[in-house]
Amino acid sequence: MRAVPVHTTYMDMREPSGFESPHIEGKPEMRKRTKVKPEEHLMLYEAVGKDYQWVDRSIMPEEELRAILEDDLVELHTLHVDGKLAGYFELDRRNEGDVEISYLGLLPTYIGKGLGQLLLENALELAWSSKPERVWLHTCEWDHKGAILMYLKAGFRIYDRKIVMQPLPE
Repeated sequence: MRAVPVHTTYMDMREPSGFESPHIEGKPEMRKRTKVKPEEHLMLYEAVGKDYQWVDRSIMPEEELRAILEDDLVELHTLHVDGKLAGYFELDRRNEGDVEISYLGLLPTYIGKGLGQLLLENALELAWSSKPERVWLHTCEWDHKGAILMYLKAGFRIYDRKIVMQPLPE
């Protein structure tokens, strides 16, 4: 598989920020997902990440993905608006003291409506509920152009920038 260099930004926060999203039209609802099968997860992952070149999970061996999805320290939460799937986030608590927001995104038709902020607000609330030392995430130049600004507004700080070799979709 071919890979290219991508500018990646690592961000964290060491205490809750009190970030609140704006009022959202419609009826948003968060749902914690359990017993998610790899194929179901990949459909969601690809629907959200296809415009941003998300491929890590698509090229991951199924056994490895299944192990992540079945780990009690990894949580998947979906956002629904008026009963329709709008996006999701994944929290990874496998490293003691840390909670990583490993994935966070919306389906294309829900972008630009403030729902990304709502998704992040919910992710932060759940991440801090276990009282970690820090909450962190990374984003890259291929992600939505407003991602870094939203994370900074939420209280994240940049602690590192690297060029990472990113696989390209086939």
